[in-house]
Amino acid sequence: MAFFNTQERTKERFSLLLLDLEEYYFEQHTAYHVSSDSRKEKKIRGSFKVCSRSIIFDPDGLAEPIIKIPLRDCQKIEFVEKENNPFNDPKPPVITVSCKQVIFIKESNVIAPHRNERGSKNLTFELDVWSKTEDVVQTLLQLHRASCLDKLGDQTAMIAANLQSRLARSSFDKNCFQGVAEKSHMECPVEMVMPLVSNPGHVCITNENLYFQPLNGHPLHVIQIKLNEVRRIYKRRRGLRPLGLEVFCSENNLCSDIYLTFYNPAERDEIYYYIATFLGMKTQESFVVEE
Repeated sequence: MAFFNTQERTKERFSLLLLDLEEYYFEQHTAYHVSSDSRKEKKIRGSFKVCSRSIIFDPDGLAEPIIKIPLRDCQKIEFVEKENNPFNDPKPPVITVSCKQVIFIKESNVIAPHRNERGSKNLTFELDVWSKTEDVVQTLLQLHRASCLDKLGDQTAMIAANLQSRLARSSFDKNCFQGVAEKSHMECPVEMVMPLVSNPGHVCITNENLYFQPLNGHPLHVIQIKLNEVRRIYKRRRGLRPLGLEVFCSENNLCSDIYLTFYNPAERDEIYYYIATFLGMKTQESFVVEE
């Protein structure tokens, strides 16, 4: 199996490799981790990430550890709206999480084994955009219910339903097209296959480019592959079903430029034959079928 080979690396410490096997990263919000002692309140700015089986807080400061909270270990997730005095500045609502375990990753920005702290803990997060707080809590409660189901199959089905709902409510942003003359042939929801995890989003193919736009904007807002640079394409099987498509932009590189898995074999085949037809205009030996 070959994997997507990124040309640019993001500076943030978060990686999809921090997720559990077959876990999805859904969305992120700029937020603050709020902690307080007897003297004063401390706020650490960072990125609050909602994943299918966990909450991840990635601080902006490199000295601070990444905090991961498995949803199955959460006892309570609440939306807390502080009382506002009309004579004082308004206070933002917060998300409070009561859990039995917290995982600390990359403490002091050192790559080392994760540190697990067990025991009753309470964490508070304040979103930068206050109006989104209640919606985020509702999403977390739904994913928390899925993580607490007894059967793994039921958990997977509930998370898959949440994912399909997100994909249905979004679409490819055509403002990402590289030229005004580009014409969209088709778009559909897919997953980009990466080591250990898949990244859901939308694929769009035009008369010039193949685009993939991740649902979460990670690792890039949009990934572009020029059709005239494609050298090989392969049909693949994913979960024993004919749903995979692997694209290479070089003749000898074992690492593919992108590996997509579709939800519908017909959509996979349509994009495959569109690229194959485009390549066939150049040379009859530019593409290979491999099931």
